[in-house]
Amino acid sequence: MSAYIEDELPARQRRRLAAHEELCPDCARMIATLDALLRILPALSLAPNAALGLAEETAERVGARIEEWA
Repeated sequence: MSAYIEDELPARQRRRLAAHEELCPDCARMIATLDALLRILPALSLAPNAALGLAEETAERVGARIEEWA
């Protein structure tokens, strides 16, 4: 998803995800949340180890939510 948000996907995959995002409110909400997180995280002033822990915890939570939606 971060590759989608950061416009790093091939055009075909990007179009497919964009079309799905239009139809799926759960995925649209998840994408908006991840987008906000990716914009906010670099601005946080955390010790390197704390930032890594936060990123790992966030990744686990996002992964759990994706599994719930699947």
